[in-house]
Amino acid sequence: MEYSHFKNVKDRICGYDAKFISGSEHYEKIETLLPAPLSEKELSSIEKICKKAYPVTGCRDYARLDVRCRDKIFYVLDVNPNADISEDASMACAAQNAGFSYGEMGSRIVRIAAKRNSLWNKSR
Repeated sequence: MEYSHFKNVKDRICGYDAKFISGSEHYEKIETLLPAPLSEKELSSIEKICKKAYPVTGCRDYARLDVRCRDKIFYVLDVNPNADISEDASMACAAQNAGFSYGEMGSRIVRIAAKRNSLWNKSR
């Protein structure tokens, strides 16, 4: 998400208005950039950070990690282990960017979760 329209750091938060109040300043001015305009080195760095954060925070099956870059250092700000998977939410947008349809994203989440179930593993 791109916050350059907001000079005050306190305004650089994607809160309720940004998510749900059409016409609000935050809703209109915070831009979602997919894919994020990152170099290969930055993409590699953020991937490593997220892969380390995911398991240590107890996540399984799927999650959304909110990461901020400051002074060329990536910081995990928030881990959402039950992120919104609505068709217009960030998870679905990221899945589409990775080449998965909305249905494929849902199927992958279900298959990953099912693999943890002993009944699934016995029938395979």
